[in-house]
Amino acid sequence: MMRSCLILGSGRSGTSMVAGVLSQAGYYMGQDLIGPRPQNPKGFFEAREINRINEDILARMMNPFVRAVPAKIWRGKIRFGQRWMVCFPVGATVTATDGIRRRIVSQTEYEPYCFKDPRFSYTLPVWRPFVGDALFICVFREPERTANSIVKACSEAKYLRNLRSSFDYSRAIEAWCAIYSHVLQTHRHTGDWLFVHYDQMLDGSACELLEQELGAPVDRSFVDSSLKRSPSSGHPGERARRIYEQLCTLAGHPAGQT
Repeated sequence: MMRSCLILGSGRSGTSMVAGVLSQAGYYMGQDLIGPRPQNPKGFFEAREINRINEDILARMMNPFVRAVPAKIWRGKIRFGQRWMVCFPVGATVTATDGIRRRIVSQTEYEPYCFKDPRFSYTLPVWRPFVGDALFICVFREPERTANSIVKACSEAKYLRNLRSSFDYSRAIEAWCAIYSHVLQTHRHTGDWLFVHYDQMLDGSACELLEQELGAPVDRSFVDSSLKRSPSSGHPGERARRIYEQLCTLAGHPAGQT
């Protein structure tokens, strides 16, 4: 019997690749999936309703946070659909309305399911009561590659173009650090977790682990090394480097190996 799962981690880190290898396994991934775009030519495997649920949860998180921080932090206004890029501090309150909870129930009743959304890195506490023993799959790669890919997406993706002049490399690193800080400090101590480095998908080792943990067939042909296009240039800083090394340890991947 296949085990349900939630896939999370920063956008532009390989979460779509992990979801893609599971897309033919028979999972319910939600309705109205976001189609391919130049940034993800094989597709995102994200359902719009899952995104909307998480966006609505993040909107509730943003209200008190926006009032409490200097306005300069919010340069380049974050809009609906972009809230996974907000740098929420660890310990930020995560709440939901009864209406949001009902919407979650309406999605998780389709088992087994495989939901993928970077926003789970923040909203997971709201989903936990409804996902049973689902496996949490945290996907990551080098912070500098991710940051460069985010900056590129802001210049090319239509839904991010309002951030083109404000979301630079340093801000992308901040967003990367915030997401994985929540995973490492708040989430990973509860439930079953599988940490996956992007390169472990390329060499096939993560595919074996996915099959073992999920009891699901994995489509290895989906993995395409030619899509590893983001450069590793730039200095992510000591905080990002420490977080990355911790993630590599949890994934059993040599830190710094490319």
